Amino acid sequence: MANLTSLYSQLCGVLAGFAFAGLAIYLNASQLPAQAAAVSVSLFTAFAALVIVSVLYALLSGESSRVATRRTDTSLLLYGLPFGLSIITMFYALTLMAVERPELAGMVGVGKFLVVVATPTILLGRLNIAAIDIAADHGRWKPHQLGWVLLILYPIVAAFILNWSSLTAYVDATAGSVPGYIGLGSAVLAAVVSPIISTRPPGYRLRPGWVASYLTLSFVAVVTYSVLAVAALA
Repeated sequence: MANLTSLYSQLCGVLAGFAFAGLAIYLNASQLPAQAAAVSVSLFTAFAALVIVSVLYALLSGESSRVATRRTDTSLLLYGLPFGLSIITMFYALTLMAVERPELAGMVGVGKFLVVVATPTILLGRLNIAAIDIAADHGRWKPHQLGWVLLILYPIVAAFILNWSSLTAYVDATAGSVPGYIGLGSAVLAAVVSPIISTRPPGYRLRPGWVASYLTLSFVAVVTYSVLAVAALA
């Protein structure tokens, strides 16, 4: 487990470096497009969130393997959402850069698919696997059963969002900076809750109701992110 969390920490550090380099290059451009505010906020929030999550994973890798039990599983579930949203935000920022160039319409299409469909589905799936590790032996009802329902439901919701022709009539397209704040907010929340979890006994695990609530909150966060992203990329 220590090796896994250490690798996660290193990966977050590498991705944070890419986000920082991309932001520095972008801000040095002589002429910035209309989407410059959303792009810069997305890159900066992705960088900040990845730095936070990298530190959290590094601290988690320092736990002895003798105590890396349910408490570690709980931490992995908590850190999964900001880690996944940070990766989505990097894809989102790249897609925003291309949206004003008609010749890059193909890239925009792939970017929308990654931002709205593929990466969020993988994220929700990984969160549900973490939920299974937490509550694998907890009674008859297990929160990952709800997780499977949300995972199956999400691609349907994502397809509806992508084909919602009147989306911009309900969502302000200028809110393109908000998705980045959602990712950063989840990282800050994880950083705030992390010290509380680290002081619990090694066998500590979230109650099934809390796990189900976190999975539901993650689903709502991802759907909200997708709606705002598609509106900004329209």
